[in-house]
Amino acid sequence: MNGISQDELLLLVGAWNALFALAVLGILWNARCRAVYLWSASGLGGAAFALANAGPWQSVFYTAVWGQWLVGITIIGSAVFKMAAILILADRHRNWRSLQLAILVLFAGVLLIPAMGVERLWFSLYIVVCVGGLLAVLSREAFRLGQSQQRWNAKVLALIVGTQAVLLVGAALVQVARGLDPFAESAGPVSMATVLWNFVAVLINTSLFISLALDLNLRQRDDLKQQLVSLELNRSRREEREQMLADMHDGLGAQLATARLKLERGEMSQPELADLVTECIADMHLMVDTLRDQDETFAKALADYRTRLERRLSASDTRVLRRIKLDDAPAIAPKLLLQALRIIQEAINNTLKHAEASEIMVGARHVEGSGFHVRIEDDGVGIDTGIASGRGLDNLRRRAREIGGSLTIERRGPGGGTRIALNFR
Repeated sequence: MNGISQDELLLLVGAWNALFALAVLGILWNARCRAVYLWSASGLGGAAFALANAGPWQSVFYTAVWGQWLVGITIIGSAVFKMAAILILADRHRNWRSLQLAILVLFAGVLLIPAMGVERLWFSLYIVVCVGGLLAVLSREAFRLGQSQQRWNAKVLALIVGTQAVLLVGAALVQVARGLDPFAESAGPVSMATVLWNFVAVLINTSLFISLALDLNLRQRDDLKQQLVSLELNRSRREEREQMLADMHDGLGAQLATARLKLERGEMSQPELADLVTECIADMHLMVDTLRDQDETFAKALADYRTRLERRLSASDTRVLRRIKLDDAPAIAPKLLLQALRIIQEAINNTLKHAEASEIMVGARHVEGSGFHVRIEDDGVGIDTGIASGRGLDNLRRRAREIGGSLTIERRGPGGGTRIALNFR
């Protein structure tokens, strides 16, 4: 063997297995995953088995009953840890009771067979068959994981582990057919080719497991982030709905309560009542539309409002023109959308009441980096520049402040008319 003894080769195999087991543990320690710990424990178990077959320890471990117990538990336990690691990655915790029962049966055989004085050859065959069966189950679960998660590394791992299981059991059956103990030195000395195969298999299996664990860990992290975003969005929407309902109670409800009190006192005329009811109905429409569609765009909301406004103006001579450029505009939060629409609605209501306008133009556009720009213009008598405030104007400015925007109100020019400009993000 090129000057290298069998004991040295076995020590080399043990060191290699231990090195990769510790490498997995170091690389994936921060993953805080039980699968990583179990896979690392499996590698250390394989290293312990290789060391147990080196030097004078082999005869001790395979002669004494306690030694056979220790070897059997180490080998089968190593395969069990690998299978459990894959089951954890595949999230198949519902089958743990069946797995525990199978493990108890396997380990019961490890304890009973040597104690019954059965020939060591058959005990070794029992261990090989158990390990081969566990590897076959591991291969099946890895393949199912690869299919469900669409991970090529899991499928390749399944192929390699399945091949190892077939070779392991096949070689053992050949040795038993020749009357040789599969684990005895006389069954065939460890060759350099065997050692190299072990190196390659451990390297490939470990690399595939690392990539699979990292892939699934990243996917799980992304899923958790998505869930957190969804929960935060739902919480935000609930808060917005509650705020809007409170606004309805304090605003619309207060208006109706005040109107009722004035009617009872005879302080409100029939036309004033009709105007108030019309405004309340329009405001209620805005709120219902905003609550109904949480992803409504500004363009769609303006289109819906224009439809209702045109019905209202159908019997008058006032026309409404639109200059909307919101094709690439993002969606707006419901509360923000409601306040923006209320500003437009109140501006148009003031125009209809006081401006004597024949034409109202509503323009809206979105500019990347500066937000939304809205203009309401009319060709009416124009606002008196000496009026600095008023209830209607104060309401418009207050609503603009609530959405973090700015509002300007000015005369269009010598020809008359008023221009209201709203900017917000």
